Amino acid sequence: MGGTLTVPANAVPKLTPTQKQFAALVASGLTPSQAAAQVGIAPRTGRKWASKPAVAEEIEKISNEVTRSVKLRLRALAQQAAAALEQVLIDAKAPAGAKVSAAKAVLDLLLRLDELEKLDEIEKRLSKLETAVCGGGLCGSDR
Repeated sequence: MGGTLTVPANAVPKLTPTQKQFAALVASGLTPSQAAAQVGIAPRTGRKWASKPAVAEEIEKISNEVTRSVKLRLRALAQQAAAALEQVLIDAKAPAGAKVSAAKAVLDLLLRLDELEKLDEIEKRLSKLETAVCGGGLCGSDR
């Protein structure tokens, strides 16, 4: 059967191994020119690759994975950090300055947590509104 394979217009082209390596280097913080030198291509080619949608998408995907990994590690350390702050606050021998710093850190973190919870609630409400207005569609959003 000699049928023709049709590729959807919105299909993301496959990246070469060199382009994937380039994207990983840019995602790690190198400039496109620096990453180009690392993978053995011209700086100008690297700058062109960085503006290609498929490469830019790969860079963003890798960056998001790194961010997600870091967040998971920080969450794992959060309990130990809170316990350390608690120890400073309850230690009768701790200097007053250390106690004030620990108390300030706890209060600052509590305020940030409260702000994040409010933003999460707003996001949930917005999502419900979008669903109600668009019937579950994206309403022209490119998400």
